Amino acid sequence: MTTATGGDTAARMYDHEKLRAWREERGLSRERVGVDNDLSAAWLQTLELGGERATPSLETLVKLARYYGHRPGELLL
Repeated sequence: MTTATGGDTAARMYDHEKLRAWREERGLSRERVGVDNDLSAAWLQTLELGGERATPSLETLVKLARYYGHRPGELLL
């Protein structure tokens, strides 16, 4: 199901704090993660802060979880 903002409903229920923690644990900048995953640093910041504007696709969540060495399901609330 897709919301009016274009994001998957399930993707709106992700743990944004884990995204930031995983990045910081590895000592990576948002710029580095963005380059490695074809995402902008600004978008990563939005995702890490959460909130209504942060509506990543499931594909993006899967990509980031795997990049950090985690299972995608660990991001879902």
